[in-house]
Amino acid sequence: MSNHKYRANDYAFFVQHDWKFRSNLTLNLGLRTEILGAFHDDLCHIGNLDPNLANSGQFPFLYPSCVKKLNLAGLTGSSNSSTFDNNYSTGIGPRIGLAYDLFGHHTTTIRAGYGIYYVREDVGTADQLSFQTPFLPVAFGGGAAGCLGPISRRHRSPAAPIRIQMRSHKRAHLIPILFRA
Repeated sequence: MSNHKYRANDYAFFVQHDWKFRSNLTLNLGLRTEILGAFHDDLCHIGNLDPNLANSGQFPFLYPSCVKKLNLAGLTGSSNSSTFDNNYSTGIGPRIGLAYDLFGHHTTTIRAGYGIYYVREDVGTADQLSFQTPFLPVAFGGGAAGCLGPISRRHRSPAAPIRIQMRSHKRAHLIPILFRA
């Protein structure tokens, strides 16, 4: 099961308008929103680990409901196609720009601009979701309920299901987060 058909539905919407305050000064204002979808695999070779299930002593892996078509004994799925709690992440990015014709002859222009941009930080996110048992052999050691407790305590919060979150700095990134602080 090493083949995949990774997909993600991404959408963007943008509006802008230019205002000419003088013959040599133009202001541009815009607003863009990015709607970034979580990865899914059309061949259904994807899974995820839920630390809450592991800590409660249950089988810790989540699979989308389409895994039933793979006809693997004991493999059942009940989550959505991405195995995340949410399928989309959004961000709103304002844009502003100025253009000043320095001498009024359209030969020398000074331009300035600012914007907040959102991009998908792809650090192997889709591959990490497909590197789960049974799609990749994984040894999951036995242990008592709460065996992942030391991992989640290092992060100073109880383990939470994976969520996609947008972070906004000068440049925003889409980052899957396993444990939230």
